[in-house]
Amino acid sequence: MQQQVARLQNTKQQLDFLSQQRAALENSARDMEGAIQELEAAEDDVVVYKSIGGILIKSEKAKLLGELKEQKENTDVRVATLSKQEERVKKNFDEMYAKIQDELKGGSAPEN
Repeated sequence: MQQQVARLQNTKQQLDFLSQQRAALENSARDMEGAIQELEAAEDDVVVYKSIGGILIKSEKAKLLGELKEQKENTDVRVATLSKQEERVKKNFDEMYAKIQDELKGGSAPEN
């Protein structure tokens, strides 16, 4: 029983970690979407900069827009992947939890 509870705790930690990662990526995707919308609304001859590390570098609007769209697409794929992993781990967690609850309620009588 102790091993099952330990596995349940590990699964819960894994679920929490995946959820945090997904939420962070979703926030990043929203930020990128906002930047894409601003760039698309800007005039074609506007001066734009992109942040690289601690510095800003002058860039071309079209190039920067393309880079942002690609990053957003990659982030969306990662969010979808994490969501699927999170669903699988959640299902596993729920099954483990239910099994432990059943054993606690009915006692763990040996099978014949």
